[in-house]
Amino acid sequence: MTLCAPPCIAAAYHPQDQPRLTVFEVDFPAVAAAKAAVITATPELREALGLAMPPAAPADTVHTDRYHLVGGDLVDLPKIEVALVAAGLKKEYVKERIPAEQSM
Repeated sequence: MTLCAPPCIAAAYHPQDQPRLTVFEVDFPAVAAAKAAVITATPELREALGLAMPPAAPADTVHTDRYHLVGGDLVDLPKIEVALVAAGLKKEYVKERIPAEQSM
């Protein structure tokens, strides 16, 4: 996977699972927070993304089984890579800059 400048959307296909597409979106933290607010406030978007209930507190990320919104600045690429792996992106799709202890 190649990361791109925000807004950035990457998709990972998991053939060992049932065929599905997982979308990983990276945007600047403030923009990701605004997107997360719109998603959580809109029942149709929550339903489309598989987000059962809006979070109790405002969030700057959204994570479902098929969509992950992560806030970050590409100036700090290792931090974004750690966040993507924590969100479920397989480590083999990320360059080897992440120390093993940070990706768990």
